[in-house]
Amino acid sequence: MRSREPRDTEPQDDAKLRAVLRRQSAEPSDEQRSPWDIDDYELHAHPDLIDRLRELGEGSQRSVAPMFGLPVLVRPGGHTFAIAVGTSTLLLRLDEEPTDVRLSSKPGWFDLAGWVALDAWQPDRPSTEGFRVLRDLMRRAFEQA
Repeated sequence: MRSREPRDTEPQDDAKLRAVLRRQSAEPSDEQRSPWDIDDYELHAHPDLIDRLRELGEGSQRSVAPMFGLPVLVRPGGHTFAIAVGTSTLLLRLDEEPTDVRLSSKPGWFDLAGWVALDAWQPDRPSTEGFRVLRDLMRRAFEQA
């Protein structure tokens, strides 16, 4: 693993995260509302990716919550440790960037240090192995949040 920039201390980094997510959000007009909108904002993650986030987070005493149109995993106490974005990107709050997984590009609007973008499907690995590796990283993100 490669060392990452040090994270800000709590609770400031969750406030910064909310500010970044709010900047990218869009409140749909009444005519644009869709059944997929969450928390009064347009959904910015594919439903299959939301299912993947939920599956990977099982057993981590987490809750899935909407945050400005993005599904996030929040540990007890309210600290966010995972975000689903688009069709295949998971953002995990990790102190070190893993070197043995397929990384993804962070969205251009996501400018926070201490987060790693991963491919949620790890297509270079058999599905069970990819799932296991991602679940281990999810647990690490949970512990570090």
